[in-house]
Amino acid sequence: MGNSGKIHVIDLEIRNGCQWSELMQSLFLRSSSYPIKLLRITALGMDSDDLKDSVRRLHELAQSLGIPFSYRMVQIKSMEEINEGMFKIKPGEAVSVFAPPVFHRLLYNPSLLESVLDVIKRLRLRIMVNIEVEVDSNSPPFEKRLVDVLSQSSVCFDAHDVIMPDRHDSRRVKYEEIFCGRQITNTIACEGTERRVRHTKIDVWRCFFKQEGLREMSFSYQAWYQARLLLKEYPNGECCSVEANGDALITGWKTTPVVAVSLWTRG
Repeated sequence: MGNSGKIHVIDLEIRNGCQWSELMQSLFLRSSSYPIKLLRITALGMDSDDLKDSVRRLHELAQSLGIPFSYRMVQIKSMEEINEGMFKIKPGEAVSVFAPPVFHRLLYNPSLLESVLDVIKRLRLRIMVNIEVEVDSNSPPFEKRLVDVLSQSSVCFDAHDVIMPDRHDSRRVKYEEIFCGRQITNTIACEGTERRVRHTKIDVWRCFFKQEGLREMSFSYQAWYQARLLLKEYPNGECCSVEANGDALITGWKTTPVVAVSLWTRG
């Protein structure tokens, strides 16, 4: 994407969108060599007050940096509704897909995941950034699933105790209730198609993506350096780690793997 003039980012589940301000600043820094003619973001998700504020800030930042910017929200009820037409790809655009932890929710129906990836590949994909929790909660045996989920959850709660020690902090309460509580409940208490939280590890994702005709890409040295540099800027950064698993980047908490980030393009 480095020398592309027109960039179209597809965010498969936008939350507050703050990560795109970093992209804009990177595009601005390379503008003397490779000017950016247009940055388009098509986001899947639901409107919220926080998101509206974030989009307004993105427009203001783009204007201040002199970056032509377009933002479009596509509201869908589930990933099953994805089709090529909703993204309105234009000639000359370099397409990238940002996939936060969403694919694991399709593992209950592998054919559905395959169809979503087929749509993504047909978008003239340059690069897809995939992020998933690095734990195996898709195992059929209940006992193994229970142990893995509780082990991973204990890491999250330990991190909260260090980063947000006030257990009544509204941010912590909200995160633990929505993300931790509901995911633990769904993973342990549900079966069949009702069990939508089915995390699996990077090695499994790697096999699946390759079978679907995608090719893994490696992170640049600059990306590795910046990731480690960012950790040093946080008060509790010494508790975090950034390690390699093949070409993927694994972030951890006190040596326990937590999140895997990998890069993919068409094979």
